[in-house]
Amino acid sequence: MKIVLQCVLASLLFCTASVGQKAASTASPALPPLSVTISLPQTVVKAGSPVNLKITLANTSNRDLVHYFGGPLGAGGRGENVHVTDAAGDPVPETPEGAKSHLWSPNNGYRGGSAFGGRSPWKAGKTVEWEVDISKDYDLSKPGEYKVQVISHESWTVVNDESSMKETLDPAAVIPESAVTREVLKSNVITLTVTP
Repeated sequence: MKIVLQCVLASLLFCTASVGQKAASTASPALPPLSVTISLPQTVVKAGSPVNLKITLANTSNRDLVHYFGGPLGAGGRGENVHVTDAAGDPVPETPEGAKSHLWSPNNGYRGGSAFGGRSPWKAGKTVEWEVDISKDYDLSKPGEYKVQVISHESWTVVNDESSMKETLDPAAVIPESAVTREVLKSNVITLTVTP
């Protein structure tokens, strides 16, 4: 009887441990170490006013990364895509200036053009902010409500120490595809109201 009881207890402990491990492995997926957020100093502006969108890219993890960056020349040198839609959810037309500087647009797809790329070290907690006047790129001359979101295509490699950081940053280094993480990051959505 004592042996049977020990076997039952051992089985219960094993099942409990297995369920605990399964629950831990099926917990919500890990968040990417990079995040993108946007903000506006004002969400209500007059038609024809500048609309300075602040974009923040942050390493929210506790790991150091090598960030691979790239983007169109003449568009602030960033790889982000600002999406602006009207109240009906349709993409807002680009201005002539926006059409010249964007390699990609929701209205016209990929257009080709000049681009550059590189690698930079991103320590845990590093944040980079920049501003883009989206009224120069998108036709916001009509009063109404608009939705603004940034969709950013990012790539990075996690590094474990200073030596691997230097090695990965070396422009001559060939980084195996398996060591590069690629994600499409979506920012929060902001509602912008344009008044007459």
